[in-house]
Amino acid sequence: MRREIQIIDYKGKKIVLFDFSKCKKEDIKPIIDDAKQWFLSKRPHSIFTLTDVTEARYDTETLSFFKEFSLHNKPYVKAGAVVGITNPLMKIAYRAVTAFSKRNLPIFNTREEALDWLVDQ
Repeated sequence: MRREIQIIDYKGKKIVLFDFSKCKKEDIKPIIDDAKQWFLSKRPHSIFTLTDVTEARYDTETLSFFKEFSLHNKPYVKAGAVVGITNPLMKIAYRAVTAFSKRNLPIFNTREEALDWLVDQ
């Protein structure tokens, strides 16, 4: 598995971290492609995810990759959270992704806050 895709054991719960933090635009699609493949062997509604987009660089093309990724993972994810949405442009992109995929992906300020929320789901 890529270093950007990690399984974290947090307070006894396994959570998949998709770490896009500080990624350049050209690095995002290969991570998403690998993550999509990883999901294919998982049971429906069995995965908890944390997506970190802190300081990630993106454009309209990478935004479409995130939209497809979020929709693709929907059947597998029991609960997901996001960190790193820090500016108005990122909030617009986040809204586009969640509207497209019809997913509830709460935003948190830190990984720890997101992990604590995921543990309670």
